[in-house]
Amino acid sequence: MLAPKKGLLCNLNHIHLQHISLGLHLSRHPELRDTAGLGDQKCCSSCRESCEQVDANSNNPSLKCHCCESHAELPVTLGLQNQAAPEDFPRLQDGEEVVSPCDPPSTSSSVSSCSDFSLDESPVSVYYRGFSAEGSQSPTEPPSAAPAEDAQLLPGAGDGRDTNLNPAVLQGEEDLIGESPDSLCSSSSLDSQYNATSPGTAVHSTPSDRPSPQVLQYNAPGGKCNRGLTVVAAFRELSGPGQKDAESLRCALAVGWCIELFQAFFLVADDIMDQSLTRRGQLCWYKKEGIGLDAINDAFLLESSVYRMLKKYCGQQPYYVHLLELFLQTAYQTELGQMLDLITAPISKVDLSQFSEERYKAIVKYKTAFYSFYLPVAAAMYMVGIDSKEEHENAKAILLEMGEYFQIQDDYLDCFGDPALTGKVGTDIQDNKCSWLVVQCLQRVTPEQRQLLEENYGRKEPERVAKVKELYETVGMRAAFQQYEESSYRRLQELIEKHSNRLPKEIFLGLARKIYKRQK
Repeated sequence: MLAPKKGLLCNLNHIHLQHISLGLHLSRHPELRDTAGLGDQKCCSSCRESCEQVDANSNNPSLKCHCCESHAELPVTLGLQNQAAPEDFPRLQDGEEVVSPCDPPSTSSSVSSCSDFSLDESPVSVYYRGFSAEGSQSPTEPPSAAPAEDAQLLPGAGDGRDTNLNPAVLQGEEDLIGESPDSLCSSSSLDSQYNATSPGTAVHSTPSDRPSPQVLQYNAPGGKCNRGLTVVAAFRELSGPGQKDAESLRCALAVGWCIELFQAFFLVADDIMDQSLTRRGQLCWYKKEGIGLDAINDAFLLESSVYRMLKKYCGQQPYYVHLLELFLQTAYQTELGQMLDLITAPISKVDLSQFSEERYKAIVKYKTAFYSFYLPVAAAMYMVGIDSKEEHENAKAILLEMGEYFQIQDDYLDCFGDPALTGKVGTDIQDNKCSWLVVQCLQRVTPEQRQLLEENYGRKEPERVAKVKELYETVGMRAAFQQYEESSYRRLQELIEKHSNRLPKEIFLGLARKIYKRQK
C-alpha cells in the first residue's frame, strides 16, 4: 500500500493525465463537445471574429468555435478560446490518432494507473518509460546535432565540409590530437548542417526534434572546445588496441559534442542570471533582438539535446547507462554550485562577510570543476571500461583541484584580462560575485580599505568599479595571483604523481599544461 504522500501524488498525476487524454479525445471528436447553453448554435460564416476563434479543448485552428445567430456575449471562461494559434501550429489530420506521451507503445490512450511505477525509482527509468521506442543510431554515421529524421537538412556524408564528424577525416589515431581546437569546433560543422538559415538571424522556427539552428549556431561554437577535445584525447590515451577503431572514435566525438552542448546550456542560463553583456566576443544570446527571456527555454532545449544525442549515438553501447548517470549527476552538481553562487552574492545586497575561502572553494568545486574537468575524463574512462570507484576517485582528486585552479584563473582574467582575448567583458565586481580576488583582498585590507571595498563592491557605476580595481592593485593582487599560479601548478604535478598510478599521467599533465598561464 502506498504511503499517504505517495498515494496523493499518484492521484494528482492520474487526474492530470486524465485531463490530457480528455483534451486529446475531444480534439479528435468535436461532435462530443458541449455546446449547449446559448440556444441552437451553428457556424456563422459571416462572423469573421467568431470563426477565427480556436477550439479551447484542442488548440487546433482547424476546429472553429460555433457562434449563435444573435452573437450573444459568451460567458467568461478560463480556456484559450480567444487566442488565435499561429499558422504553423501542429494540426490533427483526419483520422490521425495521437497517443499521449504517457501511454505505453501500441496501447490505447487511456491512462494507466500510477501504481505502474514507484516514486522511489530513478528518474531516468520513469522518464524513459514514457517515450516511444527510438532506435539508437549506429555510430557508423557521423554524429550531428540533428536527429536522423531531419537528415534532409544535412549535407551529404563525405562532402568534406564537416571536418569534425565526417568519417572521411578519421583516417588515423594521430589526426585529432594534432589538430587545433578551433579546427575541431569551428562553426563550419554547424553551418553545414543548418546552412539554410543565417546564424545572425534570431528567429525561432517551427517546433521540431532539435533546437532551432540559430540556437546551436550562436551558442555551441566559438569557444576553445577544451572539454570536448579532452574526451577524445583521454579516450585515445586510455583505450586499448581493439578500442581505437573509427566507430569508437565517432562515439567519443559525439560525447565530446554532448559536453560542448552541455557547456552552451550552462552559459546561456548563466548569462541571464548574471545579466552579462557579451560571451565569446559577441552579444549574449538573451541580448539578441527578438530573444530576451525566450533564451531560458532555449537553454532547456540545449540541455535536452545532450541526452537525445547521447541516446542516439551511444544508446546501444554497454557504457550508455554510466554516461547517462554521469551527465545527470554532473548537471545536478553544477546547478547546486550555481545556486550557492547566487545566494552567496545577490545583486541587490552586498554582504562581504559571506565571502569566505571555504564558501568560495565550495562554489568552484560544484559550479565549475565537476563539469569542466571531471566530466570529460570520467566519460572517456567509462567508454573504455574503467568503471571502478577507486579509479574514478583518483581521477576526481586531480581534476577537481585542476578545476579550482582554472576558476581562479578565470576570476583573475575577469578583472585584469584583455576583453579582446577573453571574448567577454568582466562583470564580477558589478555583480557582487564571490570571486578569488575579493576573498583574498579581504584577507589583506586594513579597516579603512575594507570600508572602501564595502562602499564600492557590487555597484554598477564605472567609477565605483574603478575604485575596487585600484584597491586590488594597492594590496598587490596581481602578484598574489602569480604566486598562487606557480604554487598551484606544482601541487597539481604532485597530485598527478600520487593518484595516477594506474592511469596514464599524460592525460592530466596535458590538461595542466594547456591551462597553465592561459590568457583566455
